[in-house]
Amino acid sequence: MIVIGKKLISGFLALVVSSLMFLASPAIAATSSDVATLTPENFETEVVQSDKPVVVILISDTTREAFEVSLDKLKSEAQTTFGDNYKIVLGTVEANPETYYQTPVPRIYPPISTATIYEKGTKVASGFFINPNDPKQAFESIKEFNY
Repeated sequence: MIVIGKKLISGFLALVVSSLMFLASPAIAATSSDVATLTPENFETEVVQSDKPVVVILISDTTREAFEVSLDKLKSEAQTTFGDNYKIVLGTVEANPETYYQTPVPRIYPPISTATIYEKGTKVASGFFINPNDPKQAFESIKEFNY
């Protein structure tokens, strides 16, 4: 009985330690300093008051972890597509539910990733993408729609 208890505790500790390893993984880390992170508190300053059109990219934590994609990778892809004429802002669906629910996408779990262009706080184009490792088609379609 004691041997089984020790094995269960050892197995549990191994599980906890291995899951902590993923929290520090760069593929799943929250953000780096060069990624503008959207929150309900800074929506006004980051999006509404911006001099440039703003591309807001929202992705769920579940999707980000499942596809092992970083916000830096999404930002890089967005910068390649939109260039310097747009400001890129990223956030999570969980932290920005009001902004997310303004975009017409199927309501499934995990939430679908969205990309929305705002000009002076007004939504002018939006789209969604299933695979966050390949958002280019969604980015290009909303960019074309905005012109």
